[in-house]
Amino acid sequence: NMVFALLVTTIGMIIYASRDVNYDPMGYFWLVGNSIATIASTFWNKVFITKYTRELKIQTSFGVSFIQQLETLPIVFCLAVFNNEGGAAKELLPLPMITKLVLLATCLGGVLIGMAYPKCFSLISGTSVVVASTANKAVSILLGMYIFGTVLSGIQIMGLCVCIGGSLWYAVEGKRKK
Repeated sequence: NMVFALLVTTIGMIIYASRDVNYDPMGYFWLVGNSIATIASTFWNKVFITKYTRELKIQTSFGVSFIQQLETLPIVFCLAVFNNEGGAAKELLPLPMITKLVLLATCLGGVLIGMAYPKCFSLISGTSVVVASTANKAVSILLGMYIFGTVLSGIQIMGLCVCIGGSLWYAVEGKRKK
Protein backbone atom coordinates (compact mmCIF):
# COMPACT_ATOMS: atom_id res chain seq x y z
CA ASN A 1 0.00 0.00 0.00
CA MET A 2 2.87 2.39 0.66
CA VAL A 3 4.02 2.04 -2.96
CA PHE A 4 0.50 2.92 -4.13
CA ALA A 5 0.48 5.92 -1.80
CA LEU A 6 3.75 7.09 -3.37
CA LEU A 7 2.22 6.56 -6.81
CA VAL A 8 -0.84 8.65 -5.85
CA THR A 9 1.43 11.42 -4.53
CA THR A 10 3.41 11.41 -7.79
CA ILE A 11 0.26 11.39 -9.93
CA GLY A 12 -1.06 14.37 -7.98
CA MET A 13 2.07 16.37 -8.74
CA ILE A 14 1.96 15.33 -12.41
CA ILE A 15 -1.67 16.50 -12.60
CA TYR A 16 -0.64 19.82 -11.04
CA ALA A 17 2.34 20.29 -13.37
CA SER A 18 0.39 19.30 -16.49
CA ARG A 19 -1.58 22.55 -16.31
CA ASP A 20 1.37 24.83 -15.68
CA VAL A 21 0.25 28.14 -17.20
CA ASN A 22 3.82 29.45 -17.05
CA TYR A 23 5.34 26.49 -18.91
CA ASP A 24 8.88 27.22 -20.00
CA PRO A 25 11.15 24.44 -21.32
CA MET A 26 14.21 26.05 -19.71
CA GLY A 27 12.39 26.16 -16.38
CA TYR A 28 11.68 22.45 -16.60
CA PHE A 29 15.31 21.82 -17.63
CA TRP A 30 16.44 23.48 -14.39
CA LEU A 31 13.70 21.63 -12.47
CA VAL A 32 15.06 18.30 -13.70
CA GLY A 33 18.59 19.36 -12.73
CA ASN A 34 17.36 20.46 -9.30
CA SER A 35 15.47 17.18 -8.87
CA ILE A 36 18.56 15.13 -9.70
CA ALA A 37 20.64 17.18 -7.25
CA THR A 38 17.92 16.83 -4.58
CA ILE A 39 17.73 13.05 -5.03
CA ALA A 40 21.53 12.73 -4.85
CA SER A 41 21.60 14.98 -1.79
CA THR A 42 18.83 12.96 -0.15
CA PHE A 43 20.74 9.71 -0.58
CA TRP A 44 24.02 11.30 0.55
CA ASN A 45 22.36 12.87 3.58
CA LYS A 46 20.71 9.64 4.60
CA VAL A 47 23.98 7.70 4.41
CA PHE A 48 26.05 10.49 6.00
CA ILE A 49 23.61 11.34 8.76
CA THR A 50 22.77 7.72 9.58
CA LYS A 51 26.46 6.82 9.79
CA TYR A 52 27.47 9.67 12.09
CA THR A 53 24.35 9.99 14.24
CA ARG A 54 23.12 6.40 14.58
CA GLU A 55 26.00 4.03 13.88
CA LEU A 56 29.10 5.86 15.10
CA LYS A 57 27.19 8.18 17.46
CA ILE A 58 29.93 10.80 17.13
CA GLN A 59 27.73 13.63 15.91
CA THR A 60 24.26 14.94 16.60
CA SER A 61 21.85 15.80 13.82
CA PHE A 62 22.29 19.48 14.76
CA GLY A 63 26.07 19.10 14.46
CA VAL A 64 25.63 17.54 11.02
CA SER A 65 23.35 20.44 10.07
CA PHE A 66 25.97 22.95 11.21
CA ILE A 67 28.67 21.22 9.17
CA GLN A 68 26.42 21.14 6.08
CA GLN A 69 25.57 24.81 6.39
CA LEU A 70 29.24 25.72 6.79
CA GLU A 71 30.04 23.69 3.69
CA THR A 72 27.66 25.83 1.63
CA LEU A 73 29.37 29.13 2.52
CA PRO A 74 32.16 28.79 -0.10
CA ILE A 75 29.50 28.13 -2.74
CA VAL A 76 27.54 31.22 -1.69
CA PHE A 77 30.67 33.38 -1.75
CA CYS A 78 31.71 32.07 -5.18
CA LEU A 79 28.25 32.74 -6.58
CA ALA A 80 28.28 36.24 -5.10
CA VAL A 81 31.63 36.99 -6.75
CA PHE A 82 30.62 35.39 -10.06
CA ASN A 83 27.40 37.43 -10.17
CA ASN A 84 29.07 40.71 -9.09
CA GLU A 85 26.98 40.97 -5.94
CA GLY A 86 29.73 42.50 -3.83
CA GLY A 87 27.93 45.86 -3.70
CA ALA A 88 24.62 44.35 -2.66
CA ALA A 89 25.36 44.85 1.05
CA LYS A 90 25.33 48.63 0.70
CA GLU A 91 21.91 48.38 -0.99
CA LEU A 92 20.59 46.82 2.22
CA LEU A 93 21.34 49.84 4.41
CA PRO A 94 18.69 52.27 3.04
CA LEU A 95 15.89 49.68 3.16
CA PRO A 96 13.10 50.19 5.73
CA MET A 97 13.60 48.45 9.07
CA ILE A 98 10.59 46.16 8.49
CA THR A 99 12.17 44.92 5.25
CA LYS A 100 15.43 44.21 7.06
CA LEU A 101 13.55 42.34 9.81
CA VAL A 102 11.63 40.25 7.27
CA LEU A 103 14.90 39.44 5.51
CA LEU A 104 16.48 38.44 8.82
CA ALA A 105 13.43 36.30 9.69
CA THR A 106 13.61 34.47 6.36
CA CYS A 107 17.33 33.86 6.89
CA LEU A 108 16.65 32.42 10.34
CA GLY A 109 13.82 30.35 8.88
CA GLY A 110 16.27 28.91 6.35
CA VAL A 111 18.67 27.99 9.14
CA LEU A 112 15.85 26.29 11.08
CA ILE A 113 14.77 24.36 8.00
CA GLY A 114 18.39 23.37 7.48
CA MET A 115 18.47 22.07 11.05
CA ALA A 116 15.16 20.24 10.72
CA TYR A 117 16.04 18.08 7.72
CA PRO A 118 19.03 16.29 9.30
CA LYS A 119 16.93 15.67 12.41
CA CYS A 120 14.19 14.19 10.23
CA PHE A 121 16.71 12.02 8.35
CA SER A 122 18.09 10.75 11.67
CA LEU A 123 14.61 9.77 12.87
CA ILE A 124 12.74 8.47 9.81
CA SER A 125 13.40 7.02 6.37
CA GLY A 126 14.61 9.23 3.54
CA THR A 127 11.48 8.40 1.57
CA SER A 128 9.29 9.63 4.41
CA VAL A 129 11.24 12.90 4.56
CA VAL A 130 10.84 13.44 0.80
CA VAL A 131 7.11 12.61 0.90
CA ALA A 132 6.61 15.03 3.80
CA SER A 133 8.60 17.68 1.92
CA THR A 134 6.46 17.17 -1.18
CA ALA A 135 3.27 17.51 0.84
CA ASN A 136 4.70 20.64 2.45
CA LYS A 137 5.33 22.16 -0.99
CA ALA A 138 1.79 21.30 -2.11
CA VAL A 139 0.28 22.89 0.99
CA SER A 140 2.52 25.94 0.51
CA ILE A 141 1.32 26.34 -3.07
CA LEU A 142 -2.31 26.16 -1.93
CA LEU A 143 -1.68 28.66 0.87
CA GLY A 144 0.13 30.93 -1.58
CA MET A 145 -2.92 30.82 -3.80
CA TYR A 146 -5.03 32.34 -1.05
CA ILE A 147 -2.45 34.61 0.57
CA PHE A 148 -0.87 36.06 -2.58
CA GLY A 149 -3.74 35.62 -5.03
CA THR A 150 -1.86 33.15 -7.22
CA VAL A 151 -4.12 31.89 -9.99
CA LEU A 152 -4.42 28.11 -10.21
CA SER A 153 -6.77 26.10 -12.38
CA GLY A 154 -9.24 23.66 -10.88
CA ILE A 155 -7.18 20.78 -12.24
CA GLN A 156 -4.04 22.12 -10.53
CA ILE A 157 -5.89 22.43 -7.23
CA MET A 158 -7.17 18.89 -7.65
CA GLY A 159 -3.62 17.66 -8.40
CA LEU A 160 -2.29 19.30 -5.25
CA CYS A 161 -5.10 17.78 -3.18
CA VAL A 162 -4.36 14.33 -4.68
CA CYS A 163 -0.68 14.83 -3.80
CA ILE A 164 -1.52 15.77 -0.22
CA GLY A 165 -3.95 12.85 0.04
CA GLY A 166 -1.28 10.43 -1.23
CA SER A 167 1.20 11.83 1.28
CA LEU A 168 -1.26 11.40 4.13
CA TRP A 169 -2.02 7.87 2.96
CA TYR A 170 1.73 7.12 2.96
CA ALA A 171 2.03 8.45 6.51
CA VAL A 172 -0.94 6.43 7.74
CA GLU A 173 0.36 3.24 6.10
CA GLY A 174 3.76 3.84 7.69
CA LYS A 175 2.18 4.09 11.14
CA ARG A 176 0.17 0.91 10.57
CA LYS A 177 3.30 -1.07 9.73
CA LYS A 178 4.86 -0.10 13.08
